[in-house]
Amino acid sequence: MRARYRVWLEEDGPVFGDGLAELLGAVAELGSLRAAAARMGMSYRAAWGRVRRSEDRLGWRLVRYQVGGRAGGGAAITPRGQHFLAGYADFRRRLDAEVEAAFAASGLGGLVRGGG
Repeated sequence: MRARYRVWLEEDGPVFGDGLAELLGAVAELGSLRAAAARMGMSYRAAWGRVRRSEDRLGWRLVRYQVGGRAGGGAAITPRGQHFLAGYADFRRRLDAEVEAAFAASGLGGLVRGGG
């Protein structure tokens, strides 16, 4: 057994969580919000809306877009967005370790299937 939890950051409403972190990671990898949305099984409109809501609450851009042109359009994570994404990943790693340690210390894992 293991402990599961959900966490997100808020500032006058949800700002950032695992779903947006995954979406931005896919944007960084694929160079496209549309492709990232498709990979996650969501519409471009829904993905764009999630990014915009977070950007509005943060007060700065997470993603920079390039429209059309010879090489076509695309998207990239802004330098500040990259820094934020890396900080969130570090926060999650630390939180995961703390939750795992707290669960282990609680003794709950030993109570599964007649173990105690």
